[in-house]
This record gives sequence, C-alpha cells and structure tokens, in this order.
Amino acid sequence: LSREEAYARAWSIIADVNPFPATLGRICPHPCEEHCNRGGLDEPLAINAMERFLGDFAIRAGLPLGRLEEARREERIGVVGAGPSGLSFAYQMARRGYRVTIYDARERAGGMLRYGVPDYRLPQDVLDAEIQKILDLGVELKLGVEVGRDVSLEQLRSLHSSLYLGIGAQQGQVLQLPGGEGPGVWSGTEYLGRINRGEPVEAGARVTVVGGGNTAIDSARCARRGGADVTILYRRSRDEMPAIAHEIDDALEEGVELVLL
Repeated sequence: LSREEAYARAWSIIADVNPFPATLGRICPHPCEEHCNRGGLDEPLAINAMERFLGDFAIRAGLPLGRLEEARREERIGVVGAGPSGLSFAYQMARRGYRVTIYDARERAGGMLRYGVPDYRLPQDVLDAEIQKILDLGVELKLGVEVGRDVSLEQLRSLHSSLYLGIGAQQGQVLQLPGGEGPGVWSGTEYLGRINRGEPVEAGARVTVVGGGNTAIDSARCARRGGADVTILYRRSRDEMPAIAHEIDDALEEGVELVLL
C-alpha cells in the first residue's frame, strides 16, 4: 500500500463505528490511553492524535463514508435530534440501505458538538465536513422542526417504520442554593450555546465559574477571551478535576485563576 492508501484504510476502519474521528480526535479526553498496555513497554498508543490525523486526512482527500448494502430498503427511519447520537445512528442505518430523515429544532446540525464546544477546540468547518459525509449517504435533514410544536410524535410514528430519539442532555446544572438563579447566573450549557450561536453575552468584568469539568473550563476560557477576569471555584483537588488536564493548563496560561478546595 502507498501511504495514502494505508491512511484511507485506517480511516475506514475507524469510520465503521465512528463517523466523527476528526471531531472526537479534538475533544475526546481519551481515558483509554491511560490504560493502554503499550505503556508498560514504552508509551501508550496515541489514539486521540491518530483519530484526528486520519479524520483530517479523510476530509482533505474527500473520502466518502462507505455503504454496507447498496440496495435500498423500503422502511423509513425517523431520527429526532441531529446531535452526535442521532447523526451516528442515522449513519449506521443509511449505510445499511434504510431511508433516514433527521428532525432537529435548531438551525444547524451538530447538537452539543455545535453549541456546547467552543470553536477554538472544534472548528465549525471540521464538524460541517464530517456531518456532510453522513448526509451524502442520502440522509435527509430537516432543521427548525420541533417535535411537539411543528410536528407531533404521532405524526412521526405514522411517517416512519421506526423512530430513534436522540434528544440529548439539554438542561444545564444549577446551584441548589439561595441566589443560584436570577440575573448574572448562567448554566454552562446556556452560556456556551449563546457564544456558539454568535449572540451577545454580557458576562461583566469579573466572572466566577463553579465546577471543574470540561464545560466549566470551556466557559472560563471563553469568558477570559472575552476580556473578563475569571476565577474557577472547585470543591476538590486539582488531580480530582474531571476536565482534560491540558485544557486546565491552557486555561491557567490564559490567565484564569483556579481556587481549589
């Protein structure tokens, strides 16, 4: 095999189970690397970097996602939600010959990949390219359609042989204490969603972020890049923070203050 042929074959092996290697290669915390038995010999396999490299190669080369069956089935499959779950399910059905329609209430596909991850971690054009590969299999995408408002669940049942609900976790966590709601208090998902939609966000000159996960770090870095003085409050130690370690390092380098315990 030439190098390009080897890259294409490696990408196709990953794409059999994951149509988003370029996307996940950028945002996955890759806990599997910590348990890779190769680490006992020299160092763990850099699966995250490999996925990103191969995913980017496939985008540049214009490699299409493959079909498992060329014959078209008569059954129609409906998918509610154009996030990573709904899109991945639609891909697996379409490559098996099913006619698939995805419905999503928002104006663009991607779900939390689109509205919950900042552009500096996941460029929009990378996400667009991997979504387009799925749509190129013949998947129909209907945006701006909210189930319960624009179409009923009963109507979808009558139109499709099967329905897949991939509505995700849209509700952000809030502080269960006095003052935990009201002006100046945002959930991480709400804050990041507004930024990714390009909406104005008046966060003020000083911002406090409560939490130590990836959403907290993303929110802190976005606020810092917006010019605010940002402090992260986390109840446990640095080692216990669930966020990706290098993302925490990057936040500190950008001037975010971290207050532990």
